[in-house]
This record gives sequence, structure tokens and C-alpha cells, in this order.
Amino acid sequence: MKFFRALTMAAVAALSAASLAACYEDKATAQTAESTRSAQVQRSMEEAVRQVPAPQITNYQQLRWQTFLYELQDQEIATYSYYSDMDGDLHLICESVGYGMNASIQITSPEREHIARGDFGQYANNALTTLPQPEQNGLYMPEGLAATWVLCSDGEGGIRPVYWEPELIVTPFPLNNVRDIRESTTEG
Repeated sequence: MKFFRALTMAAVAALSAASLAACYEDKATAQTAESTRSAQVQRSMEEAVRQVPAPQITNYQQLRWQTFLYELQDQEIATYSYYSDMDGDLHLICESVGYGMNASIQITSPEREHIARGDFGQYANNALTTLPQPEQNGLYMPEGLAATWVLCSDGEGGIRPVYWEPELIVTPFPLNNVRDIRESTTEG
């Protein structure tokens, strides 16, 4: 009986060792296949760059315009903010300052680096990842928020921020054929 028990234990140990070895071989084979695939993609990208060189940009006009737009946003420029109703009619929200600011803009980076400790299979131990980071008020900002802060003139030399969710148009000059939102809200 002891012999049979010892034989069974040895057989179980041998089968366990064989299955662990097979798992290791499968993992090694998968890593080799991934490395091969990665090398093929890298060679393909190198060939693409060789055949199609970078564009020969010499005037940098888009960069000039983007710089101009950034500089305009850094000035206290008088603007007019409008929204379009479902019929396409424009309505003046207010005389404003600046070009509006997307409500999802953050002062801090939305993510922070994090070293994840432990075994991550195909990833190295202590993998570098990112985690969401809150603003100074402790709140996490939403991604892709379609809202704008408009700095409206209060008519007395001051500025009042207005949170606006519909899309809007901000111009440095008044538009024609526009209704004043203050008039449409007092009607009827």
C-alpha cells in the first residue's frame, strides 16, 4: 500500500512538473512570436520612412498661424459670444473678453506616473504606468467636456464668467442678423 501511495505521489509530481514546463514553453513561445512580430513591424516602418520621406516644409505657415492664435488668446481682447439655435439663428450671449476657455482645461497634468509593483506576466516587474490625477480642489476633470467658460462683460467695466454648454461662436467683431439672448428670454 505504501509503495502504491509513493508511486501515485511520484506520478502526480511528474505530471505537475511536466505541465509547468509546458506552460513555461508556451509563454516563451508566445514571447518569441511577439518579438518576431514586433521586429517585422519595425522593419516595415523603417522601409516606409525610407520610401516616403518627411515633407519638405520650408515656410512653417501653420506654426506661424498657431503662434498668432496663442498670442491673441494671451491678450485681453474684446469679443462677442453667440450661440446658434436649432433653426440656425444666431443669438448674442454677451459682449465678452477673450475667446472663451474650454471647461475641461486643467492647470495640472491629468495623469501622474506610477510604478506598479509586482509580477505582470509579459510586462517587467515594477512597470511604469499612469494614474488619473485630481485638480487642486480634489476633483477629477472629465474628458471631452463640451462646455466653455465665457468671460462676459457686465456692462459696468467688470467681467462675469458664464458657463455655457451648447457650442458657441466667439468673434472679435459683431455679427449681423443676430438676436440678443436677453431679449429672447424676456419675451412672452
